[in-house]
Amino acid sequence: MAHLIVFCVAVLSSVELFRKHGSPIHNVGAGLLAILYAPLCFSALLELRKSEPYGYLTMLVFIGVWVADTAAYFGGKYLGGRFIKTKFFERHSPNKTWEGFLVGLLACTGAILGLGQVWLASTALVHFLAIGILVGTFSAVGDLIESMFKRESGLKDSSHLIPGHGGFFDRFDSLCIASPVAFLYIKYAM
Repeated sequence: MAHLIVFCVAVLSSVELFRKHGSPIHNVGAGLLAILYAPLCFSALLELRKSEPYGYLTMLVFIGVWVADTAAYFGGKYLGGRFIKTKFFERHSPNKTWEGFLVGLLACTGAILGLGQVWLASTALVHFLAIGILVGTFSAVGDLIESMFKRESGLKDSSHLIPGHGGFFDRFDSLCIASPVAFLYIKYAM
C-alpha cells in the first residue's frame, strides 16, 4: 500500500507541474484523497468479512448504516427543527437536522442490538451497543464528508443514476466511514 501511495503522489505531483491554476498542495492532496478514499474504506469491509465465518458482523454494519440513513431522513423530515433549532453541520449539508441524526443513531443502535442478539447471542450486549453507536455516528460523518466533497466541487448530486436521489455515492458514503471504524472496534475490542 505504501508503494501505491508514493506512486500516486509522484504522478499527481508531476501532473501538477503543468497546471496553471489552484494550489499545488491542495490539488495533490485532493487527488490523492480521491484515489485512495474508497479503496481504503472498503478494504475494511473485506477484512471484516474475512475475519468471521458467517458474515453476521459484516451484515450488521451494512444494515446499521442503511437503518441510520433511512431513519435519519424520516426523522429529519418529520421532526427536524422542532426540538433543536440549530442545524446539523449546516455549512456542509444545510438540510440535515440534529433530530434526524439522533433518530438515525437510535434506530441504528436498536437494529444492531436486536439483530446482534439474534445472530450472535453469545456476544456481550455492550459490544452491540458500542457498534451501534459507532456505526450510527460515523455513518452520519460519512454522509457529511461526501456532502463536503460535493459542495467543494460545486455539485449538488454525485450522479443522476437514481432519479430524485443524491447519486451513486449517496448509497455508499456512510459505509465508507462507518465500516473502518466498526472494523477497528470489532478487531481490537471484541
